[in-house]
Amino acid sequence: MEKVKTKILCAGLVVAASVYGFSVQTQEGETNSLFRENVEALASGEYEQGVICWGYGSLDCPTGEKVDWIATQYRLD
Repeated sequence: MEKVKTKILCAGLVVAASVYGFSVQTQEGETNSLFRENVEALASGEYEQGVICWGYGSLDCPTGEKVDWIATQYRLD
């Protein structure tokens, strides 16, 4: 009888550890995607300086418009 209780306890601990591990992994994935979105939002202003977009076409300008030509300024910072 005591062996059965020990086996049930061990199985319960394994299930609890698995659920906890899955939960932590899921939360880290959400944190990483949120982190990437924040980095992209902060970096979006960097590309607007020194970029010139002309016309109407299929290229994605960093300002969010569809243009025909994109010219960038090269700098050695």
